[in-house]
Amino acid sequence: MRLRSKILLLLLLVSAIPTIIAGGIGFISLISLGDQMASETSQALLNDAEIRLHELVHENGKLIGLATNQLDMAVRVQQVSALRAMTSDEVQLQNVVYAEDFDDESTAPPNLITLQMFDYVREDGSAVACPVSYDTQAIIQPANIDAKIASRQSQQLLSMDKTYLALSMAPGVPAMRYFTATVSGISGTYPGHGGIPEEYDVLSRKWFKFGAQSAGHVLHVPPSVDASTRRIVVAAVAPIIDADGKLLGVTGAERSVVDVLHSIQIPTEWRSKAIIQVVIPQNGKLRAIASQNMKDGGLAWNETPDVEWITNDSPEFDTLVSSVSALKSGCIDLYSDGIDTMVAYAPIEGMEAALVIWVPHDVIAAEAIQEYELVQKNTLEHASIIGSVAVVIIFIVILLALIISKMVSKPIVELTNATAAITEGNFNVSVENCGNDEIGELTRNFNTMVPHLKERLELQESLVVAKQIQQCLLPKANPDFSGWEITGKCIYCDATGGDYYDFILPPDDSNHLRLVLGDVTGHGIASALMMATARSLLRGGVQCGDDPVQRLNDVNNSLVHDTPIGWFMTFFCLELQSDSSEVHWISAGHDPAIVVDVDGNVSELEGDDIPLGVNANWSFTGKGPTTIRQGSVIVMGTDGIWEARNSEGEMFDKPRLIEIIKNNRTKPVADICDTIIDRVLAFCGDAPRADDITMVVARRT
Repeated sequence: MRLRSKILLLLLLVSAIPTIIAGGIGFISLISLGDQMASETSQALLNDAEIRLHELVHENGKLIGLATNQLDMAVRVQQVSALRAMTSDEVQLQNVVYAEDFDDESTAPPNLITLQMFDYVREDGSAVACPVSYDTQAIIQPANIDAKIASRQSQQLLSMDKTYLALSMAPGVPAMRYFTATVSGISGTYPGHGGIPEEYDVLSRKWFKFGAQSAGHVLHVPPSVDASTRRIVVAAVAPIIDADGKLLGVTGAERSVVDVLHSIQIPTEWRSKAIIQVVIPQNGKLRAIASQNMKDGGLAWNETPDVEWITNDSPEFDTLVSSVSALKSGCIDLYSDGIDTMVAYAPIEGMEAALVIWVPHDVIAAEAIQEYELVQKNTLEHASIIGSVAVVIIFIVILLALIISKMVSKPIVELTNATAAITEGNFNVSVENCGNDEIGELTRNFNTMVPHLKERLELQESLVVAKQIQQCLLPKANPDFSGWEITGKCIYCDATGGDYYDFILPPDDSNHLRLVLGDVTGHGIASALMMATARSLLRGGVQCGDDPVQRLNDVNNSLVHDTPIGWFMTFFCLELQSDSSEVHWISAGHDPAIVVDVDGNVSELEGDDIPLGVNANWSFTGKGPTTIRQGSVIVMGTDGIWEARNSEGEMFDKPRLIEIIKNNRTKPVADICDTIIDRVLAFCGDAPRADDITMVVARRT
């Protein structure tokens, strides 16, 4: 064999074949890495989803149960008021407004308002406004009743207007409608409205029949169709029984089924496939009495909504049914209709029912599937590149023999081996520099790249740990403080941020609570470090004594000496007293807290001091006391809320925030907080957020 042939063969063996082998190993390694990443990511997502789903269904089950209890309490109040009205000898004469009067502008009462929840929903899904009155009931009178009986009973029902008005204004009562009917067929509905069908007979309605069968207890009626809105509602009813045990009528309140379930917030990426239901276990099956995807509106007013029965032959389903029957909460995996599904369930207090959320595995693991497909695509591209390089090397070896082979094959083999080592997680590799040509430049760039890649991965892991640590610095739960309902939330725009809130109880004093809110300049790691420093000083300062003003002076002095010039922190501290409407506050350069009372009046808790960390000689001053009316809402927030911008550069601004607070002032503070955040994020849309969002919301109960 000629030397040239031997050299060619040697070069083929030394360069081309190792290149192909290394490429094959790299290809197999990438395939294996892709499978491993997909499997681990899927499992991590499923584990995280199980925790999130269980918390979600547990908390919402409690909230629905709480709303049910509040609805039951409202019906109890109506029951007492109705009994008093129907047994009283003295009836104050009032103007009777019948339901049909609302359908004619000439006879309709004044001060009508239009609310979306009372709109009449057609079969095609369109809505027609149905004005209502909170000044009076609408009386529904059958045609065949004695005029004197009808007149007296109508006046008796109208005497309940004050009770209905008080219940409709009470925070937390989820009813959309209140009603009472006598055994004679006279009924009143509040708020007053029209749209009642001519064939409507209150005595044949499901809620009246249920209430008439009760011995005095509040009963929950299965879903039915509201006669005026054509929406699916559930009602709580109770009988009106006099001292002799005689049934005088039935009273109750109803709420929308779908609205209750639509209020449950689940992760956006799950919404298209997730199913949210309220179920009752019966005979080894689950009966879905309410579902988020059920048709709402456009039904016949005397139609009974379809009942969905859920069955499955798997042992896991039997476990689900038995757990729901035993009023347990949990999360299981279930194979249903050919789909692996995660099912979270929790009992609803006050009802023999459970809240159940179904989410398919492929929806939860969508991120892992996308990553796997990306790895597959990159692997094929990598294999194509390796194949092309191998062909080129073989051709060059054949044409240029030993010299070119020594210049090309050696660094390529080393680079390939180093690449394969990196794919296996070994970052302690480098390639020997072989010259000043492109190959030499490639090896130098490669050797420079590997430490940077390792450093980047380590930095990314550190950021994850830093985020976890910072989240631990925020309160883990809302305080239970007598006379006040309190919540807080913080959303960072980066992995870490400079916003901070806290709930601080002074030592040996359970009658005072300090709500603390701070905003460090900027955001990111630097702000997070200053936030952590400020938190440590505040916890060690504000918590140490009875004089928060003096302690704040000490904290300010420490920050001035320990932080660089130009870095500062705005601060707001609101001090509450248990079972007291008086509050004190300190504002260190922070925006005023917003106060909205039960009537929608707006005021602010302002301060005159400068931010912390600016001037060591500044003496801070406390404000107050001032009196907060019962039912008033106090919102403390950072400028990441009102200075948030959308893609067009428009700011969210404070008037929009105040309007949201006013419109939601009767809701639980957690709902107010979530609504504000949802509105801000929806306003921003796809625009990147430039600042953290933090707020504390409190209500005087």
